[in-house]
Amino acid sequence: MASTKSDIAYEAIKTKILEGELAPGCDISEETLEREMSLSRTPIREACQRLSKEGFVQIYPSKGMIVADITTDLIRDIYEMRLLNEPFIVVQACRLNTGREWLEEIREQLLSPELDQPEAHQRRHYIALDRALHDGFLRNSRNRFLLSTMQMVLDHNHRIRIKVSRPYSPDDRSITEHLDIIDAFFARDEKRLEASVRSHIEASRKITFDYFL
Repeated sequence: MASTKSDIAYEAIKTKILEGELAPGCDISEETLEREMSLSRTPIREACQRLSKEGFVQIYPSKGMIVADITTDLIRDIYEMRLLNEPFIVVQACRLNTGREWLEEIREQLLSPELDQPEAHQRRHYIALDRALHDGFLRNSRNRFLLSTMQMVLDHNHRIRIKVSRPYSPDDRSITEHLDIIDAFFARDEKRLEASVRSHIEASRKITFDYFL
């Protein structure tokens, strides 16, 4: 299906929000977006209304729009959903045994960081690897309802990752946690896999709350 102008605007604005170009709490200027995207006001407004329903934008009638803030309630909701669903998702992907090449590539990149690159590049690269890992497990769990629900959860989580990301360190606990998850997946050890996923999410939740509180 061909993308409409509204779809194009939605993807572009959403990317700006997820990557922090439009930061939490900042004003959204329709005029600026129209100029940047060479689109009229209607698709911009339709896109923002859609993003508002998904919790990324707050619309104030007759006043304007802002990027939704990252609140403690949002963080709580994200991690409740992750703890409820991701252990099952990863174990299900393991059971279905849909392939491991994509996971081998991520593991190799985790073990071979781009230390010659600027710090900002390293952060972005690791965040991208983190997202690719979680998206890959979700995709390979082959559950259409979990896919649509958890993609939105992971999108909101991505905004948090952009805020709390730290410079790369070979001793970074989250890298060790990701490698533990991957190794348990390769070993097809479901008990260890579920425990590793749960431990990783709980550790991430603590780091996130410590940052925002």
